[in-house]
Amino acid sequence: MAIKKIIILFLLTCGVFIIADFASAGVISSGVQSFGGQVFGGSSSQSLPILAALIIKSLLGLLGIVAVAMILYAGFLYLTSTGKEEQIKRAKSILVTSVIGLIIIFSAYAIANFVFEAISNAVGQAGGGGGGAGGGETPTPGETPGQPGGGVEP
Repeated sequence: MAIKKIIILFLLTCGVFIIADFASAGVISSGVQSFGGQVFGGSSSQSLPILAALIIKSLLGLLGIVAVAMILYAGFLYLTSTGKEEQIKRAKSILVTSVIGLIIIFSAYAIANFVFEAISNAVGQAGGGGGGAGGGETPTPGETPGQPGGGVEP
């Protein structure tokens, strides 16, 4: 009974993350290309926080693959147990810990994605800043700046 609850929780969690990740599929694709350019000697204009985000997302993706492989291994053990209690307990233990690990990996991915999105937005918005107009009114077309209201150029 507990296994069914864990599997249902796992499937719901996967569904939420899969649906949420469709929106950023293009960003991930371009990010992987720029990450490949950085690693294999190409030139890229990605900043250090974005490069760190790509590395962390790649590592979390690899950990996700390992967790799914462990789930498949646990299923294989369970199917080939032929009624041996010790092997059934081992398979259930591996399955439960793998599902918990996968949920942790998905959560870490979501948190990392949120943090790095916030960092990239902050870096992108803080870059400009340049001075301002200096206050006052903006001259209308045909008006000389500094002479509001009547200094029309000939």
